[in-house]
Amino acid sequence: MTQLIEETRAAGLRVDLDQRLQDLTTLDAMTARTAHRALQETLTNHRKHAAGTTLSLTLSGAPGEGLRLVAANPLPPASGTRSRPSGQGLIGMNERVQLAGGRMSQHRTAETFRLEVWLPWAR
Repeated sequence: MTQLIEETRAAGLRVDLDQRLQDLTTLDAMTARTAHRALQETLTNHRKHAAGTTLSLTLSGAPGEGLRLVAANPLPPASGTRSRPSGQGLIGMNERVQLAGGRMSQHRTAETFRLEVWLPWAR
């Protein structure tokens, strides 16, 4: 997962990472794949919709507790119309997370967007 973050940073986007994870090699394949895809979609959405802002990203968890991804960023000032149409990324991410036994929530205000993903992490 850190490779995705480093690639995003290399592309010029700002990501503040707070990583508090235990050994990810103990994740089962479905959870690892779902987490990777959720992070990928999160970084893509930041690039598309808030590229001039800093994404605050927290990755935390441990076996028995679950894996948690929290992403938040300020929203750029509204331009009156959307410059890029919204796709189905968050809908697909939510479906993928639920299929893996997890949950996802999002909250948007006039100033910020926050996304939280939790996935099970067996002992």
